[in-house]
Amino acid sequence: MKLISECDQNQRFTVSQLARQSGVSIATIKFYLREGLLGTGDLRAEKKAYYDEVHLRRLVLIRALRELVRLPVERVRRLTRVLDRGNRSTFELVASAVEALSSPRKLRPTRAARALREQVYEKLRARGLEVRPESATLDALAQSLLVLSTFETAVGVDVLDGYLDYLLPLAEAEFAANRERIVASAESAMTGAIVGTVLFEPMILALRRIAHEHFAKRVFDAP
Repeated sequence: MKLISECDQNQRFTVSQLARQSGVSIATIKFYLREGLLGTGDLRAEKKAYYDEVHLRRLVLIRALRELVRLPVERVRRLTRVLDRGNRSTFELVASAVEALSSPRKLRPTRAARALREQVYEKLRARGLEVRPESATLDALAQSLLVLSTFETAVGVDVLDGYLDYLLPLAEAEFAANRERIVASAESAMTGAIVGTVLFEPMILALRRIAHEHFAKRVFDAP
């Protein structure tokens, strides 16, 4: 799947050319136009609408959301509306994209659950992480710790330190490797977040499970 446009910044496309460049069918492009996911083209030319690299980047983003993530049209529309408003930082756009990709488990509405969420937030802030207090991912993290505590009573927010020690350098390296691409535009940043979440997270999880299998073999089959 073609995720990054290499077109000339001033290039203009007919809908047929836009379809060839993006890999999205003409019928689907027209559907996105009707649904308001894609802005209308330049209608000044007689009998033809012309589109530019902004439309192409948006199509690439929509295709990633629809084909890689399988997001329903309504959730894609919410993301594209955030982009169209243009009054949010790229950080907020990326955060919105990441949250839209997942379905965090709702935190139990108990005092203990709320207290644990606050502890998680303070732990992350103490480690120097920039975390939005309203982030739904905080709910997912707190919920995971709640479930873990039913099996391991000693599990608390301090268990996060070991994971952060490994994951922060990994995330920093990923951003450094893709910095030029993700700062090019808000769409590029959102596409990068989508690809990183959808494609790389399963790979990281698979490698962790392989490592567990490896060490289980060494421990339980040791002579």
